[in-house]
Amino acid sequence: MAALPIWLQLFLLGTIVNAVFSTGDLICACLADRVTTVLRSSQSVARLTRWTGGTILAGLGLNLALARQ
Repeated sequence: MAALPIWLQLFLLGTIVNAVFSTGDLICACLADRVTTVLRSSQSVARLTRWTGGTILAGLGLNLALARQ
């Protein structure tokens, strides 16, 4: 590989790195799709999400009410 010109070495390295990272991105996107599908079909996850969101909003409202300017 060292016999190749530096510009060609950099081009090959860039191509390989982009291919590896693109493959990783595709795998992550496919896994995220599957996880999202499973979570959306679960009633307990929906209830937990609503409860967590409500708690966060109530906490932010309490923080705003108690904040001093």
